[in-house]
Amino acid sequence: SRPMSSSRATALLQGEEKEAADAGAPAEPEPEQLSIAWPTFACWAYFASAALCTPAMPSFCNALTSGDGSARVSGAGVDLKGTFESVDQLVTFFSDPIWGAVSDRVGRKPLQVLACAGIAVGWTTVSLSSSVAVLVAGRALDGFTSCMLPICQAAVQDRSTPETLSVRLGPL
Repeated sequence: SRPMSSSRATALLQGEEKEAADAGAPAEPEPEQLSIAWPTFACWAYFASAALCTPAMPSFCNALTSGDGSARVSGAGVDLKGTFESVDQLVTFFSDPIWGAVSDRVGRKPLQVLACAGIAVGWTTVSLSSSVAVLVAGRALDGFTSCMLPICQAAVQDRSTPETLSVRLGPL
């Protein structure tokens, strides 16, 4: 048998040391093993809260625009409802890509908390508003912090393999 070169012996020893060190360290979980329960719950809770508030908005807009505070349907009330929904969606359209980049740096959960706080403050501002400007500002705030769906989708993607991604995104 031929003698082993010193570089090969060193490489073998380093490999054995690495295996020994890896044996004591906890293994990183595979993406498939990570739960998607939190992002799914956060997303559903966020949209459930919006679904509970949204049906009251037409009456609220009509009452805000009518001179006597009644909730009778009026053209001004319909216009206001369309305006503040448009403001919310427009601000969301421009802010979601920004929040996606931020979530890559700071993590998903802090932005999920931000989105929950934003919807709470936004809808509270809307419900307490007595002027059109405050109503639109509340919806703009909600739109600016409305990053829940893309952040939850990114969290599920982080926890999925390419083979299971579509199945795991379905519940969102």
